[in-house]
Amino acid sequence: MSSLPPDVEAVFEQHRGRLFGIAYRLLGSVADAEDACQDAWLAWSRVDPATVEAPQAYLTRTITNLCLNQRRGRQRRREDYVGPWLPEPIDTAKLPDEAAELADSVTFAMLVLLESLSPRERAAFVLREVFDVPTQEIATALASTPAAVRQLISRARARLAGGAPRYDVDPLSVREVTGAFVEALRAGDVGAASRLLAPDIELLTDGGGRVSAALHPIHGPARVLAFLAGLRAKVTDAAFEARDVNGRTGVLVRSALAGDTLYQMGVRDGRIVRIWVIRNPDKLGFVG
Repeated sequence: MSSLPPDVEAVFEQHRGRLFGIAYRLLGSVADAEDACQDAWLAWSRVDPATVEAPQAYLTRTITNLCLNQRRGRQRRREDYVGPWLPEPIDTAKLPDEAAELADSVTFAMLVLLESLSPRERAAFVLREVFDVPTQEIATALASTPAAVRQLISRARARLAGGAPRYDVDPLSVREVTGAFVEALRAGDVGAASRLLAPDIELLTDGGGRVSAALHPIHGPARVLAFLAGLRAKVTDAAFEARDVNGRTGVLVRSALAGDTLYQMGVRDGRIVRIWVIRNPDKLGFVG
């Protein structure tokens, strides 16, 4: 960057955090978001800033289209993925996002829901609902019209509302329930652990074919506890660490023998209704 005029680098750095925030929400992957930001920088470095009337709008359009291209290019990879695919978690403290109040839009619950949208629905929804980008600007980014963008946002809202389990939004509630559940498991108190699970509990494990993991969702308290007990039995050197992951408390279990595992909980009315288990080592670099 040093060979370029200072204002070129300064303008991009001013918007880098926002661009990463958009890309991460559109792709659900830290590594892919960073690649998109690098490509956006390369595109920006070839432009004379004096010819760009609104740099933020220009960069927003650039990162959006780069992300849409990435999603099209990785569709085959997703189809070949072994077992459930879950978003790549990130330590919230490391998230280069310019507004802490946007943390609710990077929770695991939200990122998983966003996967149910089409790429264009997701882009329109994220830009409008999270980053408050004007509809006309979104239409320009998507090579569409304001009316079509409003339809995309409306469909996205309807899909998210229709498929969204209700979760507690209070981070303290999630932290307390997560901590109590982990302590019950560590103590071998099956009764206490079971009482913290909702009857409709679902567990999803992302191993990516790299490590042992359940290839299908696991339902019901008894089956979930049996699966977790099986994992725990294999990890005799476990070290438990509470982590602020994607705006909520998660638990990172470190093990030299079995590899690291991250647990994220979705809590409703003080009981756990979803457990997301990330074991794919490719996805744990930003919380390890």
